[in-house]
Amino acid sequence: MGMRIVHLSAALSAYLYAAVLYAEEPPPQASAAGNLLSRTKWLQLEVVGGRIVVRTSRCSQSRHEAEATPTPDSRQTLSVDPLPGGVTLRYEETAAGTRLLLEVSSQGQVTIGRWGQAADAEVRYVQPPTGPVKLTLGGEHPRGCSADNFWQLMLLHRNESREHLLPLLTWLRSDWELASQLDLVEAALIQQAGCDVLAQRRQWQREVDGLSSPSFARRQAADQALRASAG
Repeated sequence: MGMRIVHLSAALSAYLYAAVLYAEEPPPQASAAGNLLSRTKWLQLEVVGGRIVVRTSRCSQSRHEAEATPTPDSRQTLSVDPLPGGVTLRYEETAAGTRLLLEVSSQGQVTIGRWGQAADAEVRYVQPPTGPVKLTLGGEHPRGCSADNFWQLMLLHRNESREHLLPLLTWLRSDWELASQLDLVEAALIQQAGCDVLAQRRQWQREVDGLSSPSFARRQAADQALRASAG
């Protein structure tokens, strides 16, 4: 698919607040009421400017800790520490030999992972405070893919992201609708794939220069071309 990544940010500008995903495999031990993280209504995960961020509507400066055991063999823990301009967060769930983790460090690094009994079941998404994000799959012989931001990762590495990362994000926040948003973004990119912005700008400049041509016919043609492109 011929998409021009240089224009990705502009094409995604209408979707910066979109969030979550379709999971082909349900997270282990997910309850109808949602997990401990999703039930903490004052804490929300969002995608802003191509980065996963944690939003909180709580003004308290105190540490928050919670624990739940939905089933005898599962355990969920959540700890949140307020910081100026943000929070540190650690949410962990263990069930049926699988460990799921969301961690936001004091430096702002976001880590989302799943570790299981089988090495090939390991999935890890790392988003540093700045710079490219990375998705790593597998334990003994890991394979990884990276992109400038979350949106580019989802689009450029579609299969890996939808198969492995989206189920984790759906598990963390089941009311996200990122899959449908990604479909819209991809459709917009495909529609614009044949549009060379730099070439178009060069053409506009030629027409603008044509407005000062000594030839009336050339000036008229340039004027009509500019009007047509503006319409």
